[in-house]
Amino acid sequence: MLYRFSAINRPIGLLLLLLSSVTTSVFARPNMTPLGPNIADKGSAYYHFSISEYDSADGQRHYKVWTAVPDKAPPPSGSPMITMLDGNAVMDRLTDPLLQKLSAGNPPVLVVVGYQTTLPFEVNARTYDYTPPDKEHGDAGYTFSRGRKGGGSSAFRTLLEQRGILPAAEKGVHVDHQQRAVGHSTADCLY
Repeated sequence: MLYRFSAINRPIGLLLLLLSSVTTSVFARPNMTPLGPNIADKGSAYYHFSISEYDSADGQRHYKVWTAVPDKAPPPSGSPMITMLDGNAVMDRLTDPLLQKLSAGNPPVLVVVGYQTTLPFEVNARTYDYTPPDKEHGDAGYTFSRGRKGGGSSAFRTLLEQRGILPAAEKGVHVDHQQRAVGHSTADCLY
């Protein structure tokens, strides 16, 4: 189960502001130019990154997950954890100066979930994963928008919470389970 932060500190607020700039641009038809190297590729003085890959249960969508763990030791209660969707676009905007600001306080573990593509968004997979099943059409797989299939948020949530992504990200990391959050403009559909 995911929880809201009891108090948002300034660095985490900056990170959420970054996230809002990513999701706002989605509605404005984002630039779909392939992305170059990101902070995980270049390295950070404040966080260390690991990259994992996952496939959906039906084998149709392929995920890339960046886990960023602060170099700073966690407090006795554990580190907060923020999970961000639209990971390719987030990683393109995540910088070392922002990570430096995050590390000044109680830095969160960042779990950034994207797709195995060089594009900022994998629009077909994103539409399917981020939309709930449609009561009118029944199960997932209905035509949602612009001919894209929708309704897979339940399966995506299962992959996040139970089948691997979050449990693997937490492995070997001391996380405060009272301070976990998922950030995305359509997170209401997922949680």
